[in-house]
Amino acid sequence: MNKTDARKIVKAEKAKLVAQDVKSYSEAVAEVFLKQDFYRDAQVIYPYLAYNTEIDTRYIIERAWQDGKIVAVPRVLDDTNMEFFVITSFDDVELGYHDIPEPTTSETVSAKDVLMIMPGLAFDEAHNRVGYGGGFYDRYLEKKESEGIRFKKVSLAYDFQVVDNLEVEAYDIPVDNIVTSKAVL
Repeated sequence: MNKTDARKIVKAEKAKLVAQDVKSYSEAVAEVFLKQDFYRDAQVIYPYLAYNTEIDTRYIIERAWQDGKIVAVPRVLDDTNMEFFVITSFDDVELGYHDIPEPTTSETVSAKDVLMIMPGLAFDEAHNRVGYGGGFYDRYLEKKESEGIRFKKVSLAYDFQVVDNLEVEAYDIPVDNIVTSKAVL
């Protein structure tokens, strides 16, 4: 499936979701995610802050704080770049780029191993990911991995976001795992 079709199909399915659907599915995905070794072993987590009907990372973030993990979330710096900044509560967040929640803080992390939760619109069982089209995560990861930072890349997905096969470009960075309410792919 090409990126355009994947985005169109998934956006149509996401448009059918109501707030209670998002909440209950997000809680179920968080429950699966929090049982994984990659979460347990992580000291630093870079989740996204949910926008629109994305799977809400709030439950994971709150648990990470309770577990003493460092949590840093992305802020768009300009049309092509983003950076992750530490938050210690949701008071450290306000609406930013395209009304997406972003950190108001300025502390960055110098860790060499990071668990990153990457947003996306569509995924396939080969772990390919189609995002929203801005390329922010691909550029960020390419730059930071070239500096020696190792990322465990995980995405959270509704079942309908996982399709049979996605056509991707050479610069599209796949994820290591996809977590749904029922499985870890």
